[in-house]
Amino acid sequence: MQKKKLLITLILLITGSFCTFAANKSVIAVFDFKNVMNGKSNTGAAFSLLLFAELSVYDDIKMVEREELNKIMKERKLKRSGLVKNNYMEIAALINADYIVTGRIFKEEDEIIINLKLTRCSDGKIFGKSFFIEISDKKNYLEKVAAKAAAFVDQSKLLKTK
Repeated sequence: MQKKKLLITLILLITGSFCTFAANKSVIAVFDFKNVMNGKSNTGAAFSLLLFAELSVYDDIKMVEREELNKIMKERKLKRSGLVKNNYMEIAALINADYIVTGRIFKEEDEIIINLKLTRCSDGKIFGKSFFIEISDKKNYLEKVAAKAAAFVDQSKLLKTK
């Protein structure tokens, strides 16, 4: 138990020091998107990684490292075994994120729809956007939508009114 507390403290100190260097940047954590197309696909996780990579190139955005995010989420699951739903806002507070990005991916008739939700942690204000991809245009669709989603997040009025 003492090792777990020490690990969490170390993670928070490291994350906090990185946030200090990024004083003028918005700190964003991207959580895995929920895939509701079928249970066996990892499309949601793949899209989240692509979105993370796209957002990382913007100068005014500081990304929370996915590895650190995963460590904290695993720790939370151990602490609360039996709970299925993650409390993203609680995790965001632990990592000093200004914003979190979540969403879901699903299929409807001849389209794949990606719903993105950008939440400001300080007050819970949410901006959302849906991206529609025709199934016939499936080649590299995740990469294309990740680039559009990153541009949406960067240009969001929510980020500009920190």
